[in-house]
Amino acid sequence: CVDPQRLAKVIAAFIGPEEHLDMLGLPRIRSANITIDEAHYRIQKTLQISNNVETMEIVDVLQDIGICRILDKNIQTSFYNDGEEILIPSLLPKAELFVLPELKKWTNTVDWFCGIEFRINDK
Repeated sequence: CVDPQRLAKVIAAFIGPEEHLDMLGLPRIRSANITIDEAHYRIQKTLQISNNVETMEIVDVLQDIGICRILDKNIQTSFYNDGEEILIPSLLPKAELFVLPELKKWTNTVDWFCGIEFRINDK
């Protein structure tokens, strides 16, 4: 069971306006991808908890309700980071055209990059 007030606070720690984040003492997220450690820090600071098990459970709930998604190693963007990354889809830029570096050979007609589905035309 999830406490709606706690859930609202946690969600606001990720996608809240700058004024709200300033009140929590949290920096604005500048990318849709953050490390799992940053997510844990935001949750723990917002709810004033230090229990890593509870923090992981909260990340699982956020993933279950579609607020975030834990990225697979092959689609993570932080090449310098060995840890897991989380994608927050609501922080993705709104655009119709993305220019992507050639990170891998596209082998499927439908592929995923940073949580975005791409369809490839082989015509």
